[in-house]
Parts: sequence; C-alpha cells; structure tokens
Amino acid sequence: AWPVAGLGGDVVGWLRAGVTRLRLALREKCRQVLLAIHRGCSALQHAAKSSIPHILLFLRMSTLLVTLGGILPYLIGVAMELCLSVVTKTAVSYQCPCFPLLETWMVGVVYFKIWIRVTIMLPGLFQTPWNVYWAKMAADGIRNTHVLFVLLKVVFPIAATTLCFLSVPYFVYKIVLPNVVDLPVGEASVLHHLSYPAIMAGYFLVRVCVLLANSVSPAMDGFCRRLRDQLYLTEIKLQNSSV
Repeated sequence: AWPVAGLGGDVVGWLRAGVTRLRLALREKCRQVLLAIHRGCSALQHAAKSSIPHILLFLRMSTLLVTLGGILPYLIGVAMELCLSVVTKTAVSYQCPCFPLLETWMVGVVYFKIWIRVTIMLPGLFQTPWNVYWAKMAADGIRNTHVLFVLLKVVFPIAATTLCFLSVPYFVYKIVLPNVVDLPVGEASVLHHLSYPAIMAGYFLVRVCVLLANSVSPAMDGFCRRLRDQLYLTEIKLQNSSV
C-alpha cells in the first residue's frame, strides 16, 4: 500500500504545481492583455486629439465648398437663366424651363465672380459692405476662415435674396394670376417669364439712381458753397469800391 500512497502524493503535488503555474501564466497573460488594451486606448486617444483639428478643418472646408461653391452658384445660375435666356426661349412657346445642374452651376459661377468684382469695384452700389466682407475673408485665409461669419454675413443673405427673387414671381404666377386676376395659362406664363428680367432691371435701375444721387448731392453742395463764397467775395469787392 505504501508505493500507491507515495504515487498518489506525487500526483497530487504535481497537480498542485501545475495549477499554480497555470494560474501564474493566466495572470501574466491577463496583465499583458490589459496592458496592450491600455496602450491601444492611449494611442487612440492621442490619435483622436491630434486628428481633431484636421477633422474640424475638413468640416469647415466642406461647409464652405458646399455653400459658396455649390448652392449659391446654382441659385445665382437659375436666377440669371430666368432673367436672360429663358425669356427668349420659352416666353412665346409657353414651355416649362429646365435647368441642367452642371450648366446652370457653371453659369452661376461666372456671374457670381462678376458680382464679386462689381461689389469690390463699386462698393457704393450696394447697402451691404460686401467689399469689407471679402477683404476679411481674404485676410483670414482658407484655414482660419470663420464659418459662422461667412454663413451669417455672406451665404444666408445671398441665398435669402435669391430665393425671394425666385419664389415671389412663381407664387404670383401659380396663386394670384389664375385665381385672383383670372388670366389664361398662356398669358400668365408670359408674365411669369417676363417678371424676372423686369424685377432685375428695376432693382439695378433703383440702385444706380441711388448711387448717382449719393454722388451728385456732395457735388451740388460743393458747387453751392463755391457759388455762395464767390457772391460773398463779389459783394465785399463792391462795398470796398463804393467806399
């Protein structure tokens, strides 16, 4: 019985030693796994902190590209097509105008650039100081452009004016002319197509008249002052000669 008991004791000791080694190995593996997870989380946190400025720059550039480079040129292109080319194409045939996306966008880009040049060269033609806004955007640069300033001062006013210019004649054409005035569809379509260039021409005529009035008024004031001074000097000379 003694060898069996000795053999059993050796087996139990071996099992205990194996369990101890397995526990230590598992503890070491868990420690290594936790350390790797901690290092991975630290690396991800560092990468996130370093990539936040790039993500913000990407969102800023995307917003400016979509608004200034996409939405506004297309709206301006639709407005200019309605003012210039649609009248000659569809005013007589009563056809519904269509606006291809790429062509209308390219036309809007051209007129948008022309309008920016006009606002820079003739700042007195508009009430809004657009030249100050363009100068601020150029001074800030692309990376430091304030998106909120661009949206509030440039994008929203231009988009609101263009949408109002496009929607009001359409509302009159769809609601007022057929139901209130009771015009036929053909005549209402002609008036609708002719209203856009008429509104545009009237707006620019008013702005030019205001600009001329603002420039003529100081000139007239200066002329009146010079004439008054000349009359005063003439009167003084007459008084001195009579004495």
